Order: sequence, then C-alpha cells, then structure tokens
Amino acid sequence: MNAIARLDELIEELEASPDDEATQRLFHALETFLEVQRTAFARVVEVLRAEGHAGVIERFLEDPLLASILRGYRLVEPDLEEKVRETVEALGYGDRVRLVGVQSGVARLEAEADRETWMSLKSRIDSAIRAAAPGLVGVAVARREPPDERSAPASLTLPVFRAAAAPPPAWLPLIHWWSLEQEALQKVALFDEELLVCGVDGRAYAFDNRCPEGQEALDAGTLEGFALTCPGHGLAFDVRTGRCRQRPELALIARPTKNEEGIVRVEAPRKSDVH
Repeated sequence: MNAIARLDELIEELEASPDDEATQRLFHALETFLEVQRTAFARVVEVLRAEGHAGVIERFLEDPLLASILRGYRLVEPDLEEKVRETVEALGYGDRVRLVGVQSGVARLEAEADRETWMSLKSRIDSAIRAAAPGLVGVAVARREPPDERSAPASLTLPVFRAAAAPPPAWLPLIHWWSLEQEALQKVALFDEELLVCGVDGRAYAFDNRCPEGQEALDAGTLEGFALTCPGHGLAFDVRTGRCRQRPELALIARPTKNEEGIVRVEAPRKSDVH
C-alpha cells in the first residue's frame, strides 16, 4: 500500500471514530501539517523559478506523486486535460457531460441532449472550455441520445378517432440564464417581435417591450426588485403579475417563460393568438 492510500485509510478511520473531540484535534493537526507542506513546496518552486531552473519543475511534474502535490496545491498550472475536467465539472451537468480525453490538443467530450437542446448545450460547453483552456487546438463534442430516445421501440400506432385537442405549446429559446445573471433587464428580438426579459430572484419574466400607457420601450427603464419602472411616465409594474402599481387597470403583455437547462424559453403564440 502506497503512502497516499494509507493516508486515505487513516482519514477514513478518523472519521469513523466515536471520539469527536479527539478527531477534530487530529484533523486540525493534519490541516496544519498540510499548510506547512504547501508553504515549503511553494518556496521550493519560487526559488527554482527565480534561479532560472524552470526545467527542474518540469521534471518534477513527470513524477506522478510530485505532480499530484504541486497541482493539488495550485503551485503550477494544471495540464490541459485537468483544466477541461474542472471546467466540465463546474458547468454542473453531472453525468450528462463526460470528458473522453484530450488527444493532440483536442478535447473530446460526450454530451447527453435531445435534438431540441443540443445546439445550445454544445455551444455553451465549447465556449466554456475554450475560455478555460486557450491552449487547446480544438473542442469536439459528440451528442449522446437520452435514455428515453435510445430505448423507445419502433411501433405501429393505430389511429384513434377522438375530438381534436389543442397541441402542446411550443417553447422557443430566448436567452441564456447566465446572461440574465449578468444583466437582469434585457431586450431580446424574437423574429419580428421585441421582448423585454427580466431576471429576478432566480426566475425569468418576459413581456412585450412596450408600456401600455404610451407605448414607450421599457428596456430603457429600471428594475428594482420586482418593480419595473417605465422611462416615459414613471409607472411601476410588478413583473410577477404585470400589473401597474399606481394604476391597476394597466398591465404589461406577459409571455410565459420557463428555464430549461440554463436556457430561458418563451411560449410561442398560437395561431389563434395572432391578430
């Protein structure tokens, strides 16, 4: 058993110990030791770089144990594969996105997505990885079908005659949620329409970008909490209801939204809604 495996085993034994006070003291001692070790390694790396011996550090990185210590303490830049792996984990998709490996400077990944969300997911993965690891030559993301698509059996469906039901609503991609986190009030063009999108308290709200009083564009207004204030007449609207706080008879034209895997979608108008 190597030293790292033995250390992991000892830590597990400490965690299982019934004596909490003694365990906490031992953990504190271990943390102090690791901090001293990190400081010592940091000084070694600093001296080697100052004396022009960067090649020695590269030789350290060829040793798996030394490389794990130096990279674990963030004393050297992580390699490309480690950067990509950390970025994939930070995206928060869990098992849906998997790093296959980095070969010849190309990061190869698999991502589970249906056809509707595939392009937006692929774009976000590509952008995040290229920003985190600019040294890559390229990023290749292959689509993996969700389990329900893979396992759906081909079958012959016989017609069933019944009264026609309204089709389910279509949801159109509008904006990335992370964009709303950066700027909570944004104007978005959707075909020939102009919508205003607000991000408040973890939820997105969308409206036609015009005030019901004077038809002024609302994207030049202000958003404070749930209150959207028109730049023209100073009327304040509650984005949760669309109603004007000063004049309840006035209301914004709201558009239903939902947040799906970080993409804010808006319900497309039905034909009967188009005048």
